[in-house]
This record gives sequence, C-alpha cells and structure tokens, in this order.
Amino acid sequence: MNNMTQPSHISRALLERTLGYHGKPFQKIWETSRREDELQRIGIGNDPDFAVYTARSKHLTLKDRAKRLKLHQFMVKNADTLFDYALSIKPQRKLQGEYQECTQFAIPPMEVFLGPDTVEKAEQLLKNVQPGDVLYGAVVPKHNHNPNHGITLKPLLIIGNVTYCVRNLSIKATIAPAMMAPSVETVSGLVKSNQTANIIICCEVIDVAADARRLYCSTWRSAKSDRVPASIEYGLVKEDDIPAPYK
Repeated sequence: MNNMTQPSHISRALLERTLGYHGKPFQKIWETSRREDELQRIGIGNDPDFAVYTARSKHLTLKDRAKRLKLHQFMVKNADTLFDYALSIKPQRKLQGEYQECTQFAIPPMEVFLGPDTVEKAEQLLKNVQPGDVLYGAVVPKHNHNPNHGITLKPLLIIGNVTYCVRNLSIKATIAPAMMAPSVETVSGLVKSNQTANIIICCEVIDVAADARRLYCSTWRSAKSDRVPASIEYGLVKEDDIPAPYK
C-alpha cells in the first residue's frame, strides 16, 4: 500500500458529501484501495446517507458505467489532494457575481436566439447550464409518491451561466431528500405549502445529467453560491417573485 496523508488531512464533510453523491460503487473502491477502516477513522459511519445517489441512480445510463468507474478510481487515487481539508476553507476574496442585473436594457433569455426545434433548445440548455446556477421550478405532483425519491420539478427559469426560460422542454429537475433544506417543510416527502397548485421552489443546480435530460438540485447553498446575490433566497417562492426574464 502506498504512503498516504494522514486521514486528519482529509475533509470529512467533503468526503461525506462525495460518498452521498457517488454512492456504494465509490465506497467499495475506496475501501478496497485505501487503508482498512479509514472511513471510520475519518469520522464517517458505517451507513453513509446515499439518498442523493439513490435519486440519481434511476437516471444513470449503463453506457457510462465504465466512465463512472474510471472517475471513482481517479478520485480515490488522488483523494489526498482532492479531499484536502484546506480546499474546503473559503477564500477571503469573493467571486464577482455573474448574476448582476443589467439596468440599461432587458437582455432576452437564451432561447430567443435559437430556432423552434425543442430538441436543439434542450441540448443547448443542458450544454450551458452549470453547477451553481439558480433554478426556479414548479413541483410536479405524483401519485403513490416515494419519499426516498425526492421531489421532481418542472424547470421554469434558470439564471447563471445563461438566462434560460424553460418552456415545453422534456427536462426535469430532482431534489433528493438530503438536499432539501429545513426552510422547505415536507410531509412524507411531499412539499407542505399553503398553495394548492403551482408550488414553486428556488434552488441551486448541483449536477447536470445531459443523457437523462435531468438536473439535480439543492436548496442548500454551496461554495458556488457565492456567485448568487443574497437577495435570491432558496426555498418556496411565489410566482410573482420569479425574476423579470420569466415574466
């Protein structure tokens, strides 16, 4: 076994979040490639929360299985660098906000510049949307809802790398239970709201599954949220509160 940095140099929070996202396959590679019981010594229990991976796994394709395996192997091999505790410390200098509103004139959303082909529009959106972008989505009601599968949204507006009004596109967004902040109250996995229809949630994109035409989101602010003005609050919002580009 090669020499490795002491587990104390590895960020428990960062590794725990990665395990939750990549699931059991990543955990197995870690445990067979690293020191015995290293996860426990870092502070991660025997039962990590795989809720995010469970929600993602329904949309993962078999043809990308080899790519995921190589990615997991790369991450484990370079874990001492990728999960170094120093990387989780926020820098003092904040990133300039890409979300600064233009006061000179209204900039049309991205789809205005595209043709009528909805397939082309969907592909362009999935190519341009990035983790850290803000998504406004309407909760999709489901019968026989399984709380472990999280909440499904129909995206309405995405603001970030580009501004995009999402209309008539076969794209869905998912918020896993672990990615739902306490500010959004849920009962048996369903969003609790005074509104009976058009329940809208503002959240952050954390991953893009282009093949599955699905966005994975969170109502927790991540390090990438430094790009988002404090005036944008994640959680339940009223339709009137959606920014001007959508209206």
